[in-house]
Amino acid sequence: MNRIMVLLLIISIPFCSLACAPASREEVANIVNRGVEYFKQGEDNKAMVEYSKAIRLNPNFAEPYFNRGTIYAIRGNYHKAIADNSRAIALNPNIALAYANRATSYAHIGKYEQALFDVNRSIDLGLNDAEAYYSRGLIYAKQGEYLQAICDFNTSIKLSPNYAKPYYNRGVAYFKRGSFEAAWADVHKAEALGNKSDPNFLRDLKKVSGRDK
Repeated sequence: MNRIMVLLLIISIPFCSLACAPASREEVANIVNRGVEYFKQGEDNKAMVEYSKAIRLNPNFAEPYFNRGTIYAIRGNYHKAIADNSRAIALNPNIALAYANRATSYAHIGKYEQALFDVNRSIDLGLNDAEAYYSRGLIYAKQGEYLQAICDFNTSIKLSPNYAKPYYNRGVAYFKRGSFEAAWADVHKAEALGNKSDPNFLRDLKKVSGRDK
């Protein structure tokens, strides 16, 4: 399965939003925001230390869990990513990105129904961007729902016309539905935008379509 891309955005904490005692508010905010800076600099290990420290100091704030879950997902530790994002959602059910990131992790471990629920929830909460619809399209495709996948890839392309991956994966969905000319058109468009096609897919498309390119 193609990697489901979501917005792996680290959230900084505004001081006024912390649900902790006044004496610790600034300290916790500084710890989390220091982790954000480490993350931006590619210092994931140091960022993880800061987020875990913030959680120990105040376990009732959503963003440190979300931030740590983001790094777990990047590292491929999907079960821990799900746990952290679930905790973030329990504490603040309106963080759209937490649903989106949890959907990514669910998809990677083959739990597509849960992934679909989370992507839908992230869209309901306002994450109406090309990545969200592309992600949902991939989940539909993995479930064999190619027409629904094509609809979501269409929306993703409409929102971001120069985003190559929705074209390519729409081409794969067209191939699965027997629309080989449409598949070729999307492959060519994706390649023009810099996407590299899977050689095995191209081989199969050439065979069934009777075309070389």
